[in-house]
Amino acid sequence: MSRLSYGKWLLVLHLPASVLAAAYLGWANDPVVRSAHISPVIDPSDLRRLVGFSDAVFVGRVVEEIGHDVPEDAPFPRTQFRAEVVATIKARRRVNQQLESEPSVAAPLGSWVTVDQYGGYSRDPSGKQVLELMEGMPLLVPGEMYLLSTRYDPVTDRYHVLEMQAAAILLDADAKAKIDQYEAAKSDEVPYEIDDPHYKSTP
Repeated sequence: MSRLSYGKWLLVLHLPASVLAAAYLGWANDPVVRSAHISPVIDPSDLRRLVGFSDAVFVGRVVEEIGHDVPEDAPFPRTQFRAEVVATIKARRRVNQQLESEPSVAAPLGSWVTVDQYGGYSRDPSGKQVLELMEGMPLLVPGEMYLLSTRYDPVTDRYHVLEMQAAAILLDADAKAKIDQYEAAKSDEVPYEIDDPHYKSTP
């Protein structure tokens, strides 16, 4: 047993450097997945409130990933995507972007928008790649169609996907039924009021 183990050790030492490098890169680039959690200000199971809290709710086809950053005020990676607007359910902007609540005004979406999502890749101190996700939400996938609930950031001109599963719905065979649900929620939306302590549970 000892001779066999010793022989294996010698075999590893004599592997070509290119093979060892490939093995290291495979280890380093096979990401560890980490998920962060937040306390949402709305009840994400109530679509009326999700739509009411959103500035823009739309069907979008994600075309490509175009960037990533780590904001100074929120040390968590974000990834940006270019998306084609296919259909609009809601498109408004708050009159005062510094306020969380309404009033807001109509603000039609263009044909293309930049979508911003919390989540992305980083490296830990050992060099291991880490995929950091918010609330376990997968990163948007180029080529796929989504129903997106977003808040507009006028500083970056980006539409930020809300940090909840219901804010990024991958559309598939039952796309029409899902879109109908959000359109119905829009007709009965509950605008967010920052000073309403009962917002999550208001009937």
